[in-house]
Amino acid sequence: MSLRKQGYKTNPENEDIPLKRFLKCDTCGKYLRAYKAKKNNEYYHKCCTIGCKCNKRADSLHSTFEDMLSEYNVEFDDDMKSLVKLQMIATYNQLSEQKKEDTLEIERQIKDLKKKLERLEERFIEEEISKDMYEKYRTKYTGEKQEIEKQLGKIGYKVSNLEYYIDSALNLSSKLATVWHSSDYINKQQLQFLIFPD
Repeated sequence: MSLRKQGYKTNPENEDIPLKRFLKCDTCGKYLRAYKAKKNNEYYHKCCTIGCKCNKRADSLHSTFEDMLSEYNVEFDDDMKSLVKLQMIATYNQLSEQKKEDTLEIERQIKDLKKKLERLEERFIEEEISKDMYEKYRTKYTGEKQEIEKQLGKIGYKVSNLEYYIDSALNLSSKLATVWHSSDYINKQQLQFLIFPD
């Protein structure tokens, strides 16, 4: 066994094979794996299902994938781009309105809990309640307040530089294949799953 060449090096973030575990075999539907052929030193994608003979060169799949991405490019003239940008801002603001209302409601709940904590402290100082009662309700109200504050942190309806992000999105959408081709492994993966989440 020691004479047989076993073992292999894995590199989960190999720049040469960003489509690994992203593309699926069109025959059996399993994710394609990647390997480097010793004979020609080229990368290939292969289906690991027994009996399924799907085996494609990586560079060929990359070219096909870039062609497919190009079909999703969105091209605008300046007038259309301005209209799309205005609509995106309006849509964002409309969607943010509900978040704004939710934020106001959570802020009201936090304010009520602060009042309860202040009142609880006053009652304890004035010896209207025992220390045990004070600790019990202080812990309860403080816990509730922290949970609500977490919800508030998750909402985050305000975005600074909204126009900048919309311009970036429109710019990206006009050259998907070029951006994918020139990106590193991580950014290629992010773009792949952004355009094709399934």
